[in-house]
Formats: sequence, C-alpha cells, structure tokens
Amino acid sequence: MQKNGPAYYAAKAECQLSESCAELLLNIEDAYPSEAGVVFWQRTCRLNRGADASIQIIDDYVLDSEASASVSFSLMTLCEPLNIAPGMFELEYAMGKRVTVSYDSEQLLINFERIELTESRLRKNWGDTVYRVLLTTIRSEQIGTRKLLIKQSFIEEMSG
Repeated sequence: MQKNGPAYYAAKAECQLSESCAELLLNIEDAYPSEAGVVFWQRTCRLNRGADASIQIIDDYVLDSEASASVSFSLMTLCEPLNIAPGMFELEYAMGKRVTVSYDSEQLLINFERIELTESRLRKNWGDTVYRVLLTTIRSEQIGTRKLLIKQSFIEEMSG
C-alpha cells in the first residue's frame, strides 16, 4: 500500500505532448515503503485525443522475491461502479453520461467497496459516499504490466 508523507513520492516525472496524445510518466516505486518489495514501478497516464478519444493507465512493475503474493490496484470514485461484462465496468458521472473502464479479466479480479464518509471535511468535498474499485492480480508475478482503458460510453436513448 502506498504511504503518505514527504518520504513517499513520485520521481522522474516526464510529460510528453502532441496533437494526438498527452502523456505523463511517473516512477512511483518511492511511494511505497521498503517492506512492500517494490523494485521498480512506472505509471503512464495517457490521453489519446481525437475521434476515438480514451485514457490509458499503464503500470509496469518489478517486485523483489519477498514481495506479497498478490498486487491490488485501487481506484477511488464518486460514481457507483456497474459491472457490465467480464473485464468491463461503467461509471455514470452525470445523467446519461458514462465511461467504460476495461481491464484484463484473465489477469485481474474485481471487487467494489462502498465507503460511507463520516469525517465532515471529506464529506464537504466528496459527499456522503465514495467507491473503491479493487483490481487484484490472480497470479503472483514478480514482473508485470497492467493496463486500464477508459472510454466514453455512448448510450442510445429509447424514445417512446
């Protein structure tokens, strides 16, 4: 689990911009305590522009031989996730507006957690409820790449 505080941070941040893409690369191994066994962890956040616009989040990692048997990727959202198919869930962020999040269901198991917020400072900014989406590796691997693809969902409205 990532830690907070000045000792835990992302390093070597790089930004690349073009007409078709905006990309942020971060080395985040220093965001984890040494007992997590993270040797290398690079996160790429990519905005693909154009008619087939999407967001990709790509994690490339290397763990030492003493690292935990499984790795969990955690996403926090105000939107209640809806499992729509193996390897896909949706988030409705406004009335009739949704994004689809795709992942490799042969590599990752999904679990949703509803979290009721009790702290007034958090409730002021986030509302009463947030959701945690946990994607946990099925097989233990010391070296891995995990990808999420986020795309606008187009919902056909039915007229009476």
